[in-house]
Amino acid sequence: MIVGWITFFLLILMVIPSSSLICFECVCNFKKFCDCSNTIDRNDSTRCIIDLKYQLNNSSIYLTGANHNSTYLNTNDHYYIDIKQSITHNKKTKDWYTLTHDIIYSCDWNYCNDLKLINIFPLTIKTTINKAWLDKNIYGNGIVAKCHHCPKKFCRNSTYLIDFNQCPIIKCTKRKTCIMSSLTNNILTNEQCFHSECSSKDSSDESNDKDDEQSKIVLNIIIFLAQNRSKFSILKMDIFCTADNCSRSTIFQEIKEQISIPTSDLAIFPSVRPTTLSSTLTTTTYEETTEILTTTTTTISNNLECYKCLCMNNNTCSCKETEQNSFETTHCIIVESFVNEEIFYTNLTHINQNSSQIYIQQFPYILIQQSIIYNKTLNDWISSTDFIYYGCNWHLCNDPYLISHLKNSVKISLNKSWLNINVLNNEILLRNCNECPNNFQCNSIDNLNIDGCPLQKCNSTCFLSNIYNYGINNEQCYQSYCATSNNISNLENDLYPIVIQGILYLNRSMHEIELSKVNIPCHATDCSSLEIFQEIKSQLIVQLSDLSVFYDLIDSTTTTTTTTTITPPPPPTTTTTTITTTQLSTTTETTTAVTMIVTTATTTVTTITATTTTKATTTATITTQYSTTTTTTKIPSFFYDQYSCNNSMLIPGLNGTCVPMIDAYDEAVDFLMNENNIVNVIEIANALSVYFGATASMDSFEQLNKTLTPLLIDNLIGVLNISLIQNSSTSFIMCQSISKTDLVLGVSFESGVGGQIIENSTKIDLINSNLTAAAIISPDSLINTGITYINMLVIDEPPIEYYRLNNSNEKIVSSSIIVAKTQTINNQIISNMNITIYFTLLPNLEYNLTNGEYYCSFYDTNTSSWIEDGCTYPIFNSNFQRYECSCNHLTSFALVWLPKTMHIKNTKYFDVEDIISLIFQMISIICFLSILIHSLIKRRINLNIELEARDLLPLISCASTILVFIFYITLGLTVYTQTESLEENICFRTSNILMFIVYYLVIFMFCTKTSVGYFNYLRFVHPYPPPSLKRLRLLLISSFLISITYVSFAIGFNSNSSYHITILYPYKICWFTPNVIHYFLTIPICIFLLLNIIMIISVIRCLMNHARNVIASDQSSKRLKMCVLVLLSSCVTQGISWLIGPLLSIINSYNVHGLTWIFVIFNGLEGVWSILLYIIIRAQRVDENARSGICETLTRSSTLSSDHCKKKYQQ
Repeated sequence: MIVGWITFFLLILMVIPSSSLICFECVCNFKKFCDCSNTIDRNDSTRCIIDLKYQLNNSSIYLTGANHNSTYLNTNDHYYIDIKQSITHNKKTKDWYTLTHDIIYSCDWNYCNDLKLINIFPLTIKTTINKAWLDKNIYGNGIVAKCHHCPKKFCRNSTYLIDFNQCPIIKCTKRKTCIMSSLTNNILTNEQCFHSECSSKDSSDESNDKDDEQSKIVLNIIIFLAQNRSKFSILKMDIFCTADNCSRSTIFQEIKEQISIPTSDLAIFPSVRPTTLSSTLTTTTYEETTEILTTTTTTISNNLECYKCLCMNNNTCSCKETEQNSFETTHCIIVESFVNEEIFYTNLTHINQNSSQIYIQQFPYILIQQSIIYNKTLNDWISSTDFIYYGCNWHLCNDPYLISHLKNSVKISLNKSWLNINVLNNEILLRNCNECPNNFQCNSIDNLNIDGCPLQKCNSTCFLSNIYNYGINNEQCYQSYCATSNNISNLENDLYPIVIQGILYLNRSMHEIELSKVNIPCHATDCSSLEIFQEIKSQLIVQLSDLSVFYDLIDSTTTTTTTTTITPPPPPTTTTTTITTTQLSTTTETTTAVTMIVTTATTTVTTITATTTTKATTTATITTQYSTTTTTTKIPSFFYDQYSCNNSMLIPGLNGTCVPMIDAYDEAVDFLMNENNIVNVIEIANALSVYFGATASMDSFEQLNKTLTPLLIDNLIGVLNISLIQNSSTSFIMCQSISKTDLVLGVSFESGVGGQIIENSTKIDLINSNLTAAAIISPDSLINTGITYINMLVIDEPPIEYYRLNNSNEKIVSSSIIVAKTQTINNQIISNMNITIYFTLLPNLEYNLTNGEYYCSFYDTNTSSWIEDGCTYPIFNSNFQRYECSCNHLTSFALVWLPKTMHIKNTKYFDVEDIISLIFQMISIICFLSILIHSLIKRRINLNIELEARDLLPLISCASTILVFIFYITLGLTVYTQTESLEENICFRTSNILMFIVYYLVIFMFCTKTSVGYFNYLRFVHPYPPPSLKRLRLLLISSFLISITYVSFAIGFNSNSSYHITILYPYKICWFTPNVIHYFLTIPICIFLLLNIIMIISVIRCLMNHARNVIASDQSSKRLKMCVLVLLSSCVTQGISWLIGPLLSIINSYNVHGLTWIFVIFNGLEGVWSILLYIIIRAQRVDENARSGICETLTRSSTLSSDHCKKKYQQ
């Protein structure tokens, strides 16, 4: 703030009376550096202005002069600040954020719109309204039903008030948002215009901007700086509300009463205009000043190169542009200015030594300003950063890499007990307060007195400001004043913030903050004493992160003195020297940290004394300190914020530019699926963050043509091989090398906030916190195992691909996704690690435990499904409302929910379907055995109706099925009795042998059924000549060869474990994996089914023709037809059964519950078909015997031969 007061002080000295107004004039973009030395001198100007327009991609600065009619504001007081801000509801975070759109500073004396004011411009002016009030009165339930209807605005003044009877209440039938606006046309006459209506945009219109649907308030507020600053006027108010009755007539007044604007940062602007001097002197003085500045800046004997760029809401801020300026008079800086928690600007540039806010004693330094305010909702003091600087004075020292470390490098707060007594305490109604509101009292720190500020009684808030200038005189400036009684209501609603500004010199051994500014809204008994600032120093709490990334620690160990003469010092790389005086210090330091690893290094520090001469023949002593040799390894750390675009339809793309979310999604997918990009691991991490940010922002995934599979994501995390951190509110990516000092164990993640690294020293604190997901690898698994890197990924909201895996088995992903990898120095992935995992259920995915259970599962890349093998049953931690489990391997993990009906199938116990299936198969076996026994008994009792071998041919197909049943039951019982645990998934030897026997018999069964069915089909459709038994033998031999071939291929592929042909379903069966079952079973069965269906259709056609052409047929033909149909039906039912049956243990879906019963019933029908065939065959044999008896009788009584008789009888 000092530079602001110096600026105004110089301006006061420069200004003299004039009939015209002299203003600076320029227009420039934030991304460029302004040359605002031009001025305008116009008689029609009534004010000078600075206009800062904050836009996403085109923020700009305007300096100019304006006349009375050139602005929309009609007022006689031209010394003011006009602020346009919006307070918007974020549906994702369910919070409200303030965004600044425009700030206009207006003043009415010569040169008052100096560009230097921008450095101290009050970016921290923030309009706030109580969140609970906004939730209730503006957002409501997110949909408004009715709204006052005044589509054409009408205006009234204080004499004629707005009549809301002219605005009938109507239903909102399109978009459920009510839009209102109030505009003050003339502050002098209080003329206001009003407008209200339902949103006119149709919700079905895809072109509509979703911002119009957001609940928000847009305010245009003016504060007159020469008047009571606690009062403000609202020039315009736009309300977008979705609460019931939000368009009521009192809403504008209610909002105004709820508004709170901290005005302590306006103290930089004098409350009394400077005294005007003569115009001539003004010009001369200013020109002389300009000449001095020009002389200083043009006398550049050595150049300092700094990065130069400006970014918005970007923690990485990729910057390649540089600029050179005077090494003697400038230094490099990184400035981060925070409008609010979500909006901030990052500026990399140089700054003149005399233009900084405070006197800089040495480099490098960090300058920070923080506000501390009491939050009544949380009953706690909340600190927020207004801005933070990093300054240095060597080539390219303001490296963009430092941006991500700067924001959290230093935090300042005060003891909360002290704050409660001195700032929050409202019990004391009257307090002593020194009164000097218009001027600061300045003197050296030891000699400062406040006699110029008379002591008065104050019944409101006493505002104190103290500014320190640790320059040559160690000056301190003091100001105090009592707020007027009008401030009491505001203070009761929302306290003003405490503002603390301090500087940290990084090369000092004692890391102490030197305060440079303090603003206090005091409520203690004796607020105005100078001792209160000493109390603040004693109550100050400073939190420092790892600062090693910003400087090199210097400890002198040896000193050598020689003699050297040198030219003016260049940047710390090369120098031209002759001997005068040199102090040499050498040190060896080893430091290890999360953000930076400093290896053994030799640091040389040189103190150089030189004499330089400027145009004004000024002699100066310059001391330069720099490092000549350091060895450092930087760990890139980036933060991706998909909400930084302040537009619900836009998110940052790969290069940080705000683009439609579908474009960002496509960009990321295209980049990650391109194998040529796999070498740039930093860009891979960035693209993954963009991808997960896009998927989290999308409401629908129906239009996505391409996605990243879980396997690809798993592989991408595995290729990371340098230390990096990619953080965001929707994902966290970490690749860290193994450190022996503080072992990196894993990560933790909090939804909507981001992730953190878990080290051995921070493990307990981070785990005992409210986290969304976390993973910790056992230290024993990491030490002495050759592991060099730990790679981890946390996905807050899993993309659709992780849900699609489970459409077939009813497992529902209910948590974030954690991907864990470790690799050796040879980039070999090591998976056998013990890992502990913590999961909090995702919102809206909490299921009733009476209907199912949660399981810790991993994504099996071989089966493309979620498997529980190797993971313990999750234990619910009621203290933190999360599930905790452990696994013995590394891959992708999630907490999944499984319905109990499906869970039963994964236990050791048989369910109802299993038992019924075994019973039906046993019945079929018994039926077949009964046929054999009955046939033998009949053969012994009645030799006349003995069945011949040819008669039993149709039963061959039934016999093959019975063999399948016998070995299938044997396989099931073997797996059931010999499986050791639910985690077992590899088929043991016995189960493998039985499985391939069953597989052979299944293929042989279908071949046999099809062959026998085809043979009997020929007997019926083409009876003359009847098919020979030789053809049937050839068909059966072919069936045997086909079955052997199929089984041989299956056994051959299974001998190579990498093909993953078989898998053990614990306590159920050893069978084919889902990836190959279609090739070995589904396809051949479908072929057999197709052949049998074709034969059935042909038989039906033949039957229909036969029915039309033949009046009646004998019993033999009818029974032949029945035999063929039974054989073919048997093949069809078994085909359908075996298409479904082997898949049931794999699918395990509640939706195919009925298919289980189809398998059971169709299998059980085999016994029925066997008995039917046997009955038909025996009946046919009885008929043939009867015919033979008739022919023999006729033969004996006539001249017909026996053969001729049989032939004629058959015809």
